Amino acid sequence: MLKTFKSLLTNATVVGSLALVGCGAPMTATDAGTGAGCPAGCPAADAGCPAGCPATTMGDAQTPPMNTDPVISAWLAGGAYKAWKCEPAGHAPVGNSPHGRNRICNNTALSSTASGDYPVGAASVKELLVADGGTAIVGYAIGLKTVAGPSTGASWYWYLKGGDGMVKINGKGKAANDDGCSSCHKSAAPGRDFVFTQVP
Repeated sequence: MLKTFKSLLTNATVVGSLALVGCGAPMTATDAGTGAGCPAGCPAADAGCPAGCPATTMGDAQTPPMNTDPVISAWLAGGAYKAWKCEPAGHAPVGNSPHGRNRICNNTALSSTASGDYPVGAASVKELLVADGGTAIVGYAIGLKTVAGPSTGASWYWYLKGGDGMVKINGKGKAANDDGCSSCHKSAAPGRDFVFTQVP
């Protein structure tokens, strides 16, 4: 009986936390209690995303994976993104960013696009850094463009893992731009096309 109650409580937490919140507000985990980190909209499952969920990818040297948290975390730990165009040092957040101190790296598709909309595959990794001015990484944010042309939130895949080790967001944004990432990135300025910082 207790196990059934815990299971119901966990499922209610997962379902209730799938709603993503707006810019600057606390974000909630999409995989609370499961350890799977499935992209938003997938049923949480300890084995990862079951069949029928949005397509997952494993990533490569220029492209972050769209996958479960363990796959994304392994890709980040591999450090391929550190060979991209990266800011030289961490800095305070830009504008109303909820991310705190950070350092941003852009892949070739993002850093080399001089104007207009970014191409499919343009990606950015934001290292979330300790608040005391140090260089220790405590979390990550990833943006990956998945649809060609002018963007809506649904054109981007977002991933956010906070300093508490919890996945806050993992999945595609919404066309209405009202999910936790798109609601901020839609007004990227001085940047463009949902990207605030293009590293030259």
